[in-house]
Amino acid sequence: MTQKVFITGANRGIGLALARKFVVNGDQVFATARKPDDAVELKALRSAGLTILKLDVADKDSIASSVAALSVHTDSLDVLINNAGVNPKGAQSFDQIEAETMMETFRVNIVAPLMVVKGFVDFLKNGTNPRIVNISSQMGSMAWQTHGGAYAYSPSKSGLNMVTRSLAADLKPFGITSVMMHPGWVQTDMGGANASLTIEESAEGIFAVVAGLSEADNGAFYDWNGDSRPW
Repeated sequence: MTQKVFITGANRGIGLALARKFVVNGDQVFATARKPDDAVELKALRSAGLTILKLDVADKDSIASSVAALSVHTDSLDVLINNAGVNPKGAQSFDQIEAETMMETFRVNIVAPLMVVKGFVDFLKNGTNPRIVNISSQMGSMAWQTHGGAYAYSPSKSGLNMVTRSLAADLKPFGITSVMMHPGWVQTDMGGANASLTIEESAEGIFAVVAGLSEADNGAFYDWNGDSRPW
């Protein structure tokens, strides 16, 4: 069965790789980018059934515009993947961290995914086995964090996890499954060239996990390969 899939931050990295995976699977993909004209690789997928929507996830007017744009194409979504996020380079140690860095990271990594879900929830209510997948990180795991630092990024992903748990409870009556996923340490601009996973390996794993999600998984925190991630 063809799925309708919405992916934020799909102009590069894991988001782009996931868009390719769903397109190859024959799904109808709605992929977002802040600057669609610059998303060369994403535009190459349009002939295969992908639609690009302009979206800055941290801008409420942009979210409203993308909701209106999506409604031209469909009234339902089966999968929403909140992939867009930031990890400020440097300046996250105890000595260097600034309030402004933390607040901007929280705005993009915690608040924005929730606002995206609020904007598109009616589409999910009309979907088949509707699933929300929030791309988190092991760095949001309190059990994992024992070495200090990452004062902006780690709390932002912990916050996203809590948002996801709340969504799992609030949207359960509508049959919507909400999960968070650690994509692994991936060779992206954020993960760096020495990371242990290629982008394709991470996307392949996430794609497989998403395909198998059901209401029994609601509120879970998974690794890219489907293993449970400790809180």
